[in-house]
Amino acid sequence: MNKLIQKLNDFNELVMFKHSIFSLPFIFIAMVVSARGWFGFKLLILGILAALTARNFAMGFNRFMDRDIDALNPRTINRPNVDGRLDATQILIFTILNALGFILVAYFVNDLALALALPILFIIGSYSYFKRFSYLAHIILGISLALAPIAGVVAVSETIPFWAILLSIGVMFW
Repeated sequence: MNKLIQKLNDFNELVMFKHSIFSLPFIFIAMVVSARGWFGFKLLILGILAALTARNFAMGFNRFMDRDIDALNPRTINRPNVDGRLDATQILIFTILNALGFILVAYFVNDLALALALPILFIIGSYSYFKRFSYLAHIILGISLALAPIAGVVAVSETIPFWAILLSIGVMFW
């Protein structure tokens, strides 16, 4: 049991789980505005699961791709992806399971959410490559966070209204 708890703590440290809460307000604000009030417990739970699995995918993929770079950086040398607490296979399985979890959650939300699931995963995963050749990689991070309000509106109304795009642009440059 102690090994399992330690492994969960290692994954928690890998993706900085406590930081996942930062994207939730953008999702839920858009959901409240789109629903003109309470949007229901089902979408609340699905929204939380979508945000967590999407972020876990992105962070897991980033840590998987950066193992070699993190090993050379004194600031990141003690991360679980570098110091041996989690091996590449474990991180890859974690990343794939979160991607599949995100797609499954999108399936239960609605058809548009499901149709957007793979493009969203592609965008949030692309940062890991983009940062290797451009100083503008933070724009990809901004776009990734900007998808949160669009996802919230899609969950409630199965549309992408103009106001949600404007809100997303604001989030992107925040």
